[in-house]
Amino acid sequence: CKKGYIFDGFPRNIEQANLLEKLNKEHNEYIDYVFYFEIPFPEIIQRLSNRRVCKKCSTNYNLLFNPPKKVISCDLCGGELYQREDDKEETIKNRLEVFTKQTVPLKKYYEEKKLLKVIDANLSENAFLTIKEILQGMHK
Repeated sequence: CKKGYIFDGFPRNIEQANLLEKLNKEHNEYIDYVFYFEIPFPEIIQRLSNRRVCKKCSTNYNLLFNPPKKVISCDLCGGELYQREDDKEETIKNRLEVFTKQTVPLKKYYEEKKLLKVIDANLSENAFLTIKEILQGMHK
């Protein structure tokens, strides 16, 4: 892409990072930044396990931060709310375990290459502003 691109959730491990680096070299491209959104695991578990989705219109709710008026039904269409399998606490814990083993080592990998920008994702509004400032700084 002439204007650049953003990967979300990739690479997930060192092997993928090495392959991406090789591919970039072949195309004379490079990575400007790697954003690492840092948030405590208990906060991730709390946010995700309290997410509910409408079966009819797919509207998302969070029982703590953006609750529906009725716990069982969507405010917009009256559809039934449910918890996705991926949002169940045990599933989240398993995913975080895999993340710790496979993806956390990438933090050091990109830190050593001076590409890593750690973003405090616990403060959502500040996270956006931080990213915006970094990206605007690229074009100065």
